[in-house]
Amino acid sequence: MQDYISPNSQTISSLRASVQERLAVSLEHLLFDVFAAFNTGQISTQALKGTLDKECGFPSASVFALHGVLLKAALSQNVSKVPQAASALAGVLERSADRSTALQITPFGLPDLHNDDCWVLQDAFADDIGLTSDLRTPDKSLVMGAQSLIFQAVDLLKAAAPEWYHEFILLADQLLLAESSSDTHWFVGAAVFDAFGAVLLNPAALTDLPSTVMALIHESSHQQMFLYHLDDPIVLNPAEEGYPSPLRKEPRPMEGIFHAMWVSARMALAANALLTHNAAAEWHQDLTQQKLQAIGAFRDCEATVAAHGDLCEFGKTLFENARSAVNAI
Repeated sequence: MQDYISPNSQTISSLRASVQERLAVSLEHLLFDVFAAFNTGQISTQALKGTLDKECGFPSASVFALHGVLLKAALSQNVSKVPQAASALAGVLERSADRSTALQITPFGLPDLHNDDCWVLQDAFADDIGLTSDLRTPDKSLVMGAQSLIFQAVDLLKAAAPEWYHEFILLADQLLLAESSSDTHWFVGAAVFDAFGAVLLNPAALTDLPSTVMALIHESSHQQMFLYHLDDPIVLNPAEEGYPSPLRKEPRPMEGIFHAMWVSARMALAANALLTHNAAAEWHQDLTQQKLQAIGAFRDCEATVAAHGDLCEFGKTLFENARSAVNAI
């Protein structure tokens, strides 16, 4: 059985290339066919193809997010956001072409992000339960502390688990630091396909090196699963059906539980790799606890998926991959 759960930068690089090609084709159709009336000439077909060509580097999450706005508008036939999206796209493409290929850690909001990026990324990350629907820039001291911990975590992956590091950079090289505007709402992180390549992180939740490295693995593993969904539904359960979830109070769709199971397994595997390489590190005990919590979350989700999951053949393979990998720890 092929191993899909272990880090594999070659596979992820190939899937990213496919995503980039599909993005270019879809944007061309949306801009020049579906919404041609809203494209005022700022973007030509040649310019679009040139900016999204693989030789120009990978697009920023904002390009994906604007594509998401246009695609949803086409599917819903609600064009209220199309003028703003079409107007913003030229500038976002230009900034995307100029962006560094190195890891970027950016506070969410002005002046660190352009106003167009703020708008469209907020739209992409907004959830339906209020956790990430109204984002604000964290306090500067929180940002500085989080940046330091993230760089430490990335350096740790690079030194102790390079295969995890290389895959992480391919999945999430844009880290956005934000917090909820509501004091009653709390989140650790978020990842959405409409902002592919970026993950949202709450710096207040990054309190030490173990929690930070696990947050990075957690959110980037969601991005990995998004790539696996490109040509396969994986989970066939109806989206409107809810099932018991160990990680949330309210019932969740099976796809959400499957994602939670998958990322929990990946967190346990990554933690185990780091612990094996750094048996005497000062954070060993804390990361061991993180690993045990991830295994516990995996077991809870595993039981729900086994009992209620309707999986396609690829989904069954992923399920067995996760189960076998955690069993082997």
